[in-house]
This record gives sequence, C-alpha cells and structure tokens, in this order.
Amino acid sequence: MDIGSDFLWWRDPEARFEPADRDAALGITAFCGGEVWSPLREEPALFLKLAAVDENDEDALLAFAREYGMLGSRMDDPTGVEFGGGVEEFEVWRDAIRVVRAAVSLWRPDYSPGIEPVLALRWVRSHAIWDNPVECVESSGLPFSRPEDYVSFRVGDDDSDEGVKAAAHRATLTAMVNKHLALLTAVELRTYADCEHAHLVPGPRTLLGAIWLQLAGAIAGNLQYRACPQCGGWVEVPEGFEGVRYCSKKCSIRKYWSNVYEVAELVKQGKSDEQIAVLMGEGVTLKQVEGWRNTAIKRGRLR
Repeated sequence: MDIGSDFLWWRDPEARFEPADRDAALGITAFCGGEVWSPLREEPALFLKLAAVDENDEDALLAFAREYGMLGSRMDDPTGVEFGGGVEEFEVWRDAIRVVRAAVSLWRPDYSPGIEPVLALRWVRSHAIWDNPVECVESSGLPFSRPEDYVSFRVGDDDSDEGVKAAAHRATLTAMVNKHLALLTAVELRTYADCEHAHLVPGPRTLLGAIWLQLAGAIAGNLQYRACPQCGGWVEVPEGFEGVRYCSKKCSIRKYWSNVYEVAELVKQGKSDEQIAVLMGEGVTLKQVEGWRNTAIKRGRLR
C-alpha cells in the first residue's frame, strides 16, 4: 500500500468566509456537511495544484478549500477521519502556498514558472551555507530566517557555480520537506480485525501534511508530470509513457468530442485530412482525423 493512501479528509462545497476569532481578520471555515474523500488516491498532483493557486486571490483560496478541504491548521484531534475545522486565516493559506511553491521551484523550476529562489552563498571550509536567509525568505518563501536554520552541505565533484547552486537547491529542498514532514505527518500503530499482526503505518495528520507527503514521494520517485490537454490540470506521467495522458476519464471524453466538433468544422471549410492533421497540432495522425470525421458523420455533423 502506498504511504498515506488510506488517509481521509473532509471537504465541504459550502465552505465560506468568516472572521477569525483573535483579531477579526477574515478566514475560511467549513462544517461537516460535505463528504469524506481520499486526497492521496484521488489527486496525484495536489501539491502542484496548491502551488498554482494565487495566494492573493481570496476567492481562489476559498475555491480550493471547497474542492479539496481545509488545510488543517486548526485541527484539534490528530486521529481518525480528519476535518480540520475552525477558521483558517488567509495568512495561514498564503504562507502554506508560498512555501509549497518554493519547494516545487527548487525541485522542478518548470513546474513553477516565474519563481526563482535567491541563492546567496559563502564558503566555510568544505561547506557552503546560506549567507542572507532573510532575503531568501522574502523572495522565495523559504522557511529559514534564523542562523540555526542555515542549510549546510558538502559540494560534490562539480564545484562550478552551477554545481554549487544545484547542491544548494537539493540541500534546501531536503531540509524544507523534512521540516514539514516532521510537523505534519506521523507514524501510527494499526490493528485490523482480520489480521493477527499490527502494522506501523506512516501518514499525514492534515491535508497540508498530505500535500507535503505527496511532494516528498514525487521527489523520491523522480515522478514526471504534464498538463492535461483538456483542462490544463497536472497529471502524473508514468516512466516511459509517451502518449497523451488526461487527468480524468471525463477530460479524455471532453477532449475527444472537442476534436470531433473541430474536425467537422474544418471539413466544412474544405480542408483535407492532411491539412486537418497539421492544424490539429503536433502528433495528430491521419488515422485519428479519419476516426473523428467518421464520428462526426455518424452524429449528423457531416454528410
């Protein structure tokens, strides 16, 4: 069983804005009127979806909370099916998004365009350490702002500027992930009615913990992702898989019918199958065009 795959969380489509208790700052709250779902089974790239949220758009924060649930920063009971109730201030959401996005940019900059961590390094014996952590926090959301939080690491055989930068990225990313895993995940002893043996089961405490655990698994497994050709959402691509991959069956069906309608219109414009294949984009074959055209004829879109 994959780590954390049995983790369950509440999501409420009626989550709403509400003042927080302490200083009346607005936040997001939800109730148990939604459904229980399995984040790590149902959303293979949830960490990328959180990183893509505009943290300054309060409506976007609420939309994420309604679709996936609260982060869990106000969770009181760390056991069982979690809810993560209470009011989560916008600033909690903003900080969470910035740090996840910074971690993603350290791992795969192409998955988080426009985010470039500032690396200011100085040499100390055979190690390199952060020189200006405050600047890094402000520019990239990295959670290292005190001297004891400096990340030290050995530079490998490649001591060029790019080699040092890559080593700094790896060391900082590792420290960031481990710090959040320590805070947001736990190991539990589980017993089952149909099994004589107990099991140690690692897993997240909260939705945010599930997101960091998922990111850690992606890094460890060197997983690849690409945008869904229909909705633009991220989808995991298995190693060696070269074909088009959609995030869901629903998106695959929608894209198929979109292609059928587009081919029908191009045929009406007098385009040949060869021209249509070129216009439809790289990788489209004449056999695919023929299939879409035949479907359009069966559906009465063409004669």
